[in-house]
Amino acid sequence: MTFEGDAGANAKLGQALLHGSPGWHKLYSHAGNTIEGFNGYLKDADHGALHDGGRRRARGFTNQYLFTTLIVVAANIRKIKSFLQDKLKGAATPSRSRKPRRRDRLGNYWTHEEPSPKS
Repeated sequence: MTFEGDAGANAKLGQALLHGSPGWHKLYSHAGNTIEGFNGYLKDADHGALHDGGRRRARGFTNQYLFTTLIVVAANIRKIKSFLQDKLKGAATPSRSRKPRRRDRLGNYWTHEEPSPKS
């Protein structure tokens, strides 16, 4: 099989969205953040602890895949349960505004201004 000399250069620019361009970031940044967030959720030591091999003490790829699948299913069920509980809570109580952040409640406690020199 032979390729023309400029075949590789055209393939890089032949994408619908150039990697790293503003359009690419707009389309893919949310999806990437969602996936990374779920990976962190799966690795949470208090629940799934997918990163801990001691939670899956079995030999062989098939057993590892089975236990990994069960951990992912359990994480999805926890997310669904949490979502439904939030929906039920939201329907039972009237909507209210979010509690002000601590830094906002403290007024000028934290400023980015330089302190005035003491005489």
